[in-house]
Amino acid sequence: MAFLSFRRNATVSGIGGWLAVLMFSLCAGLLLRIISFVADVSSYDDAWAEAPHARLEIAVIAGATILQMGVNLWAISALLQKKRSFRTAFLVFWIVSILEPLSALVLGFDMHAIVRALIAGLALGLWFLYVCFSIRVRNTLVN
Repeated sequence: MAFLSFRRNATVSGIGGWLAVLMFSLCAGLLLRIISFVADVSSYDDAWAEAPHARLEIAVIAGATILQMGVNLWAISALLQKKRSFRTAFLVFWIVSILEPLSALVLGFDMHAIVRALIAGLALGLWFLYVCFSIRVRNTLVN
């Protein structure tokens, strides 16, 4: 029982521990998403020119990817500034990260996109629980 009372009174704060792992994951994920998007721009451009009937679908996929990168950047910025809005930003990031791979379904059935969305949803859901209930996160987000 003494261990539980110690955990309640712990004064851990700052971007360290599991919060540092989350921060690294957010930054690495954004970097990988940017690299992937830049590599895919030529294929978007080719598809735009070759298939005028599919321009709406291409725009939806590109827009969803850009939205996901923007929300990811918002979450990183809120965490670095230690803002309480990080929880909201991370919740929106979680939702967009599930919906973004599902936007690929606009072009047709893609089981890989569904599996990716489910795995991302589960992993980010666990991280969201950490963000909601962690003493370190509560003590760190002070602005």
